[in-house]
Amino acid sequence: MKVAVLIPTYNERDNIERLISEVAKAGVDSIYVIDDGSPDGTAELVKRMDVKGLHLIERGRKLGIGSAYLDGIGVALKDGADVIVQMDADFSHPPELIPKLVDSLKDADVAVASRYVRGGSASGLPIHRRLVSWVANALARALLGIRTKDATGGFRAFRRKVAEWLLEEGMSSKGYEYQIEFIYKAEKKGFKVVEVPYEFGRRAAGRSKLKLGDMLNFLVFVIKLSFGK
Repeated sequence: MKVAVLIPTYNERDNIERLISEVAKAGVDSIYVIDDGSPDGTAELVKRMDVKGLHLIERGRKLGIGSAYLDGIGVALKDGADVIVQMDADFSHPPELIPKLVDSLKDADVAVASRYVRGGSASGLPIHRRLVSWVANALARALLGIRTKDATGGFRAFRRKVAEWLLEEGMSSKGYEYQIEFIYKAEKKGFKVVEVPYEFGRRAAGRSKLKLGDMLNFLVFVIKLSFGK
């Protein structure tokens, strides 16, 4: 299977070179960095790297992580990807877990790296973000009936048929809410979702892009989604 990895970036120059090198060692076929006009020169660093299968998608300005993934999925599918992996650029998602996520797709359609199943941990998250994450997942289970325990996690792999459905179905969310909308709609569609335990790591360098407003929008989105809005 041809495996493509999608990495959205905004001001990740301190992480991106080492991350790309580590991801390349995981035996993937292609890496797509989707950069939203990082003023710190992240895109310029990527352009200078000589890594087989590395591609840069420049979008010019911040358009949201959800839309970045959708743009990346579209390009990866055109390039013939059979499996797509989504991950963050800050090393909170360990590249060495990629082969295990991909291997988990032998018996599933979507594999989610999960902090909230046996063997997983969210210890790398600050206390306030750990609380928000826990509340968001609890609301997702209570209001939306989602079975996946870590529906908010952004480290996941899925088959080509899921990616094609995702583009055809469309997502109403463009920001971090995309993660939960994806899982909610995938479960409703009948795709099999499995969870692979992992330990969420601390950001290697730089600052988190997730703001308080994003967290609040995330929680409001779950409530709206439960009412079919």
